[in-house]
Amino acid sequence: MMAAPVSAIFFAGCGSGCLVGAVLSAVWRRRTPTNPQDRSRRSLRVRLPALPLPKSNLDGESQQLAVDLDGGGAANIGDLHRLPSDPCMRATRLYREPSLTPVRPNLTGSPRGLNRTIRRQASAQFTKNELSVVEEKLVIVMVGLPARGKSFISNALLRYLNLLGCAARMFNAGSSRRSKGRAGATADFFDTSNAAAKQLREELAMQCLDSCIDFLKGCSMCAAVGILDATNTTIERRCKVSRRVAEEGGIGLMFVESICNDEALLQVNYKLKLANADYEGMEAATAMEDFLQRVRRYEQVYEPLQDEEEGEDRSYIKIVDAGVKLIKHRCTLDAKKQVPSHILTLLHSIHLGPRSIYFVVVGPTTNDVQGFLGGDSPLTARGEERMNKVAAYMSQREDDEPALVMSGTLQRHLQSAHLLKVAGTLQR
Repeated sequence: MMAAPVSAIFFAGCGSGCLVGAVLSAVWRRRTPTNPQDRSRRSLRVRLPALPLPKSNLDGESQQLAVDLDGGGAANIGDLHRLPSDPCMRATRLYREPSLTPVRPNLTGSPRGLNRTIRRQASAQFTKNELSVVEEKLVIVMVGLPARGKSFISNALLRYLNLLGCAARMFNAGSSRRSKGRAGATADFFDTSNAAAKQLREELAMQCLDSCIDFLKGCSMCAAVGILDATNTTIERRCKVSRRVAEEGGIGLMFVESICNDEALLQVNYKLKLANADYEGMEAATAMEDFLQRVRRYEQVYEPLQDEEEGEDRSYIKIVDAGVKLIKHRCTLDAKKQVPSHILTLLHSIHLGPRSIYFVVVGPTTNDVQGFLGGDSPLTARGEERMNKVAAYMSQREDDEPALVMSGTLQRHLQSAHLLKVAGTLQR
């Protein structure tokens, strides 16, 4: 019973739409010239802003178009018929010799200046576009007794920040001392009662800090981090570092303290220190005794980081026993600061224990055999055979605990994980 009214409404609607379309079409034909070329020239005439084009890179066919576009004059979009229709060919025609010279746009009203140089940064994390770049400078000051993993953490931060596209460099006080002819220093050099040696250590540490600040000041239009890798075990030294950084406007400061009370881990770290250039050519027992004496000299004056030191609030992260415990204080108060949050993300997952990481490529799939790229296809018999061999190899590991396998969710990845599970090498 309701079919007829619905049909009537449908056709009535279609009729109304056709009537409106006919009226609009008649009006458009009346306002538009009959010549298609004139139509494109007269109806799509635009006013373009002043865009100085490098005419030296234009060929003869495009010279006139550049003249039309320069000076903010009126240009006809229809003139683009002189250029190839293919965008890639058009770009080649317009800019045969592309220049890598940084652009200096006239940014009227820009808070960063009128003639700010725009450079493309090789960064995905810290560069959004040429006009919105994360410009953040930060000094990370390591704190801790010798052989507590400070250099290990510094190198981990260095690799991680560079991976994210953030410029980073480490400044090690010990390496600076050895490069200045002070290699082979004994434990007496680190005795606080030795005034001359103490003064020299302070000067070397501040020279490292000055080099760190110079590095940050030389990094423009990007995020940059300088890591001061030294013991910095006293409040006096840390306050001196804080005051020096405060003299430079726009540079942040954060401390990272490594604390280790695990005796087994300390013994491993002590043995690694015997490969230090200070003990080159020295017997292992003699070198170990001298290094332990050095540690005791530092322990006599060691002052752990505090929330406030000499009236200054401290922004810090403490790592206890190689990641067993993590403490942070005033690290992410400023929501606009991005680098500290990334540093905290890394330190949450860092540890000094030994481990083995295996990267396994899955075997061929049915799409691979047929020559298709991509897709979610299962493993072939050869692919399953490959994963069985991988499972056999993993089952021969010396570790008693089963491995933790992380994989994707495609069929080939799930099949590979299942074969590892059947072989008894998968934890979860």
